[in-house]
Amino acid sequence: MQLQQVRLENGVKQYPMAITGTIRQFCQTLYDELLTSGYSLLPDDIENIALTNVKKLAGWARLDAQMLDDDSIDPSFFELTLDISLLADEWVLVEPVIRAHCDLLQARRMEGSQAMGVQAFGVSSSEANQIYQGLLEQMKKEAFIHEPFNIELGD
Repeated sequence: MQLQQVRLENGVKQYPMAITGTIRQFCQTLYDELLTSGYSLLPDDIENIALTNVKKLAGWARLDAQMLDDDSIDPSFFELTLDISLLADEWVLVEPVIRAHCDLLQARRMEGSQAMGVQAFGVSSSEANQIYQGLLEQMKKEAFIHEPFNIELGD
């Protein structure tokens, strides 16, 4: 995690940025963690889950990666890839959702492998889906923040 250093000027506090890293770095860390817990998810599975849920976050909130510092550059579209860095406040919104989505995929695989005689562990797919859907709703509510604005009605 990279933390921005900020000077206190005239008693005014500034809120520094904190960059947690790229989506790819997060996926690799999560893969390493889940692998030692007995999960059968592959790195590609986790990367697809992460991109899917970051896209949902981008639908409800403007990501910092979308902001342009230079007014002379015409705004254009860019592709959301694994190499985009997210700020810490963006990560804290999307990380629980990504983890819950990984749990859901793992639960579905466990239930599917029971037909082959594998002993399932962890939550059921219906429980994992409930948790995932609940966290999606929570992320939606926490991510949708808009600056205050006035509405003036004409006479």
